[in-house]
Amino acid sequence: MSKTDKIIIAVLVTIVLSAVIAVYFFGMAGIFNLLGVQYHSVGSLVLFVILFFVIGIVVELFSNVFSRIVAKQFTGKGHKLVVRLLIEIAANWLVLYITDEIVSGVNLSPEVKVIVAVILGIVEVVLVSDEKKKQ
Repeated sequence: MSKTDKIIIAVLVTIVLSAVIAVYFFGMAGIFNLLGVQYHSVGSLVLFVILFFVIGIVVELFSNVFSRIVAKQFTGKGHKLVVRLLIEIAANWLVLYITDEIVSGVNLSPEVKVIVAVILGIVEVVLVSDEKKKQ
């Protein structure tokens, strides 16, 4: 691979990651706006979203494995769906809690953490279910 190819790949990866983080940013900003969450500055919100994204990747690795192991214990699709949903909600709540503790410029109440975790959990389970249906 030539140096130009490496640069092009690096730029494309940067653009894709920026787009994903932008979606997270505007999604979080919208949810926070609807729930009346106050943040000190846009920079605080950007830091919150970036940390949420990074910590979420790490937690997601473990929660996906745990979800698959636990879901194998159930036979019905409904039971498996509920288990996956509960694990996703717990994982999202953990990520929100950790991120909220790190970023002092964004303060989430316990209720908001639960509401956001439930919303994100439902969205993630629905998106994964849609992906599996397409395959």
